[in-house]
Amino acid sequence: MSRTIEATRFSFRQLLELDGCTRCGECVKGCTTFTARPEREEIAPLRKIERVHSFLRAQTLGPLGRLFGYRRATEERLQMFSTGTYDCTLCGRCNVICPVNIETR
Repeated sequence: MSRTIEATRFSFRQLLELDGCTRCGECVKGCTTFTARPEREEIAPLRKIERVHSFLRAQTLGPLGRLFGYRRATEERLQMFSTGTYDCTLCGRCNVICPVNIETR
């Protein structure tokens, strides 16, 4: 069963940043939490951005979104996202390292 993510919970800037992420991976290199637990990919800042982006795109694009590889938010995918988000230490290194200044926290 899929769940709906309300885009209204995000600021205009946050929505722009989801598309502004270049997927360069610099935030992942600087993430001390991910460095300590590299097997837990859901902790990586880049993966969290990609997941929210996918959830929102899948909702708004419907079947076309699935064609482009976007996946809706299922209970399992939301749980994985939540775990990665709450395991973040909020140190802010990913934010400082980001070459396009995305507010990753």
